[in-house]
Amino acid sequence: MKRTSDHPDWRREFITLASLLILTRVLDGLTTYAITPDLSREANPLVSIFGFGWMGLILVTVVILSGVIWLNYLSLTRPCDNFPPEPGADWRTFQAHYFDLRRNGVFARHPGRVLIYISGYVLPRVIIIWSILVLIHNGAVYAGEAWGMLPRATRAPLLIYLLLPLLCYALIVRLQRRDFQRYRATGQAR
Repeated sequence: MKRTSDHPDWRREFITLASLLILTRVLDGLTTYAITPDLSREANPLVSIFGFGWMGLILVTVVILSGVIWLNYLSLTRPCDNFPPEPGADWRTFQAHYFDLRRNGVFARHPGRVLIYISGYVLPRVIIIWSILVLIHNGAVYAGEAWGMLPRATRAPLLIYLLLPLLCYALIVRLQRRDFQRYRATGQAR
């Protein structure tokens, strides 16, 4: 079922997120190149485990960013009303209903649609925040090398990767709160 977003600023949100995604990933590539042009010190698993070079990294980045931008577009233009069917649900009931495959008819009938909606909200934001953390790390390493010292920030990539699940969880809760506001606006909540 096609549906245009009720969100009046969805175009601005889409352009802002797509622009930030592209900008932060390009800046990450440039700062990585400044630190390790031959990728010998790159912590990205695509390089350290799978042996990708610059062309492989660029290709994978373009494919992933294209997919994430498309998911974000779908999420904004076709929001999924993953709401309890009964009116008057409070926040805790709403939150419990969100991923309940047994009682949530929308999620049970259309799990792909719900997951596209959630992924389209979460993934661009996670990638942008993660990219900013990587840029801070790269800047610290670059500055430390320029001043003749190797900062402790060289151990930060593992912490940045470990932070990803926490970011995802926080953003899912934020999306649930936004959806709860939409649910309340429809007059279904108490």
